[in-house]
Amino acid sequence: MKRRHNALWGALFALVVAAAAPEATAAGVIREKAVRFASGAEWAIVRGRLRGRDTIDHLVTARAGQALTVFFKAGNGAAYFNVLPPEGDEALFVGSGAARPDLFRARLDTAGAYRIRVYLMRSAARRHESTDYSLKIKLADG
Repeated sequence: MKRRHNALWGALFALVVAAAAPEATAAGVIREKAVRFASGAEWAIVRGRLRGRDTIDHLVTARAGQALTVFFKAGNGAAYFNVLPPEGDEALFVGSGAARPDLFRARLDTAGAYRIRVYLMRSAARRHESTDYSLKIKLADG
């Protein structure tokens, strides 16, 4: 009986985790856009629009040891961003579960293209909601 009870809780947990994932990622459609910094600039501002199941990865090429700061602003409270490392899919930051879902700041351990993934939560995506958003991105040495 206990084994069946644990299996039921495990299945329920897996279902909850799957439901919390962005709908667009489950569909496998993720657009990529490179973030460009002006020559000598530490800051870049990116503006965009999400519609329904859109997921957009903004790629920031960084060196190991640089500090990455991301400020996020959106007109829809169901819009979030994650930060993913150059290799692997385990997020360094998940906005929907963060105390400050609008701010990420960290020193980067690995060189490569970091992904700032912008998306609408599943419930908003299913309702075909949309929003404008902006990312203020700082990439600084030391």
